[in-house]
Amino acid sequence: MLTGVLLNNTRLNDVKELLAAKIAAGDAELRSQMERNHADLRLLIEKNHSEMLLKLVDINNRLTKIENERRIVQ
Repeated sequence: MLTGVLLNNTRLNDVKELLAAKIAAGDAELRSQMERNHADLRLLIEKNHSEMLLKLVDINNRLTKIENERRIVQ
């Protein structure tokens, strides 16, 4: 009976170690994927920010032009 308990304990330790290794590998993969997604998202945000700034400059230039034309007409 003691041999059976020791054998079961050893097998449980093996399962525990295997699960810990799989969880660690999964965690590392998840972190890696999250970092890649974060980097991609950051690039997209920076691109959109630059495009928005260009559009704001264009709108500002158009508004300035309209304001200047109205002053001339008045």
